[in-house]
Order: sequence, then structure tokens, then C-alpha cells
Amino acid sequence: FTGLFSGGINHYLLEQNQQTAAFIQSVPAVAALYSCLSAGIIQESGRMAAFSLSQKQDLSLGAAAAFGLGYITIDSMFFSSSGIIANLSVAVTLKTQGAQSMIDALPKSEQDAFSQSLLELVNTPALSFLSMGVERLTAMALQVSLSILIWMVALKLIRLYFFPISIALHALYLLPSILYGQGVLTNVWLVQGIVVFYTAALCCLVYFLYQKNKHKPMQLHDRLPVRHL
Repeated sequence: FTGLFSGGINHYLLEQNQQTAAFIQSVPAVAALYSCLSAGIIQESGRMAAFSLSQKQDLSLGAAAAFGLGYITIDSMFFSSSGIIANLSVAVTLKTQGAQSMIDALPKSEQDAFSQSLLELVNTPALSFLSMGVERLTAMALQVSLSILIWMVALKLIRLYFFPISIALHALYLLPSILYGQGVLTNVWLVQGIVVFYTAALCCLVYFLYQKNKHKPMQLHDRLPVRHL
């Protein structure tokens, strides 16, 4: 759902439609807002659709948490892991063959660019790779928390307005990383600290809402389409 819709929307707004592409990409604040909100709207809408199309007896708390874990697992496998695997592959080749052998095996036109990227990789502090693990852990906590939050919305344990709130919460989680990518924030550990603190607060909020509302009768929201067998 996320890949299908986000890919189509991003292609249209950022490539096919020249007016929107120029506007979004020319104003950093708009680009940041678009990145945050598009991810939040698409992912939380997909979550809401998944829970709304399920039968009530299939929507346990464990199923909601598993949905979030499943999403982040697939995301890590197909997107985040590619860079890690590539770096490990380069490291193994460096150890077994040496840098010069790797460079010599490439066409002349690609050797300078590869040498520069190889130098940047070698000079990357080891703690920078640790930050990737921290990011994945916070992303896992975020996905599980938001899945449970949307699950409570779908089952009427909390009000429907928590759905747009979940979109805003998701967007705010992404904001520090996007600002770091734009160069507004320059310290990766400051960004990670903000994200960890924010994710912990979000987990506490979802836990509080669940404890407060878990004894209410569960029923799928009337405004949402429900699958009938």
C-alpha cells in the first residue's frame, strides 16, 4: 500500500507535474513539510484501511503490534538493509583484495568517483554506523505504537480524531531526520537524541490511552468500510 501510493504520488508531484515539483523542491520548508505529511498520511491511511477491512475477532492487541513489526521488518529488508549489505560487501572485498585491486577493476571513467566514495566510507566514524541501529529501533517502536493507536481508533476505543493526530505524530517523528538531510541540523547524535526522546514520549502516550480505554467494548468504526463474509 505504502510503496504503491507513495511511489505514484511522488512521481506525479515531484517529477511529472513541473509546477508542483518546482514549488516543492525550491522551498526547503515546503519540501520538509511535504516529506513528513506524505509519509504520515499514506502510512496511517494504509494502517486504518487494514484494520477497518478486518473482522473484529481478528483485531487483537497482539495483531496490531504484529502489524507494526511486520511493516518495519519489510521496510528494513527492502530499503534500509541495502546500504548496510553494500558497506559490508565493500569491507570484505577491501580486506581480501585491497583497495587498489578494486579500483583497477573498474573502467577509468569510474575510478576517481569510486576512490572518493571509498575514502569517505573508510573515514566514516564507527559510531555513525551505530546510529543506524538506533534509528531502526526507534522506527520499530514508532510503527508498533502507531499501529496500536490506529487499532484503538478502528475499534472505537478512542475517538476518530486520533486518526489525524496519528498522521501529525508520524510527521513530527520524521521532521528531525529531514532537517538533518537538509543541513538545518548538523549533529547526527542530536537528531537521534530528539528522535529517541520523542519516540519514548509517543510510546508512553499510546500506553496511557490503552490503559485508560482497554475496558471499553470493541467495535469497528461505523464510518469505515467493514468486510463481511
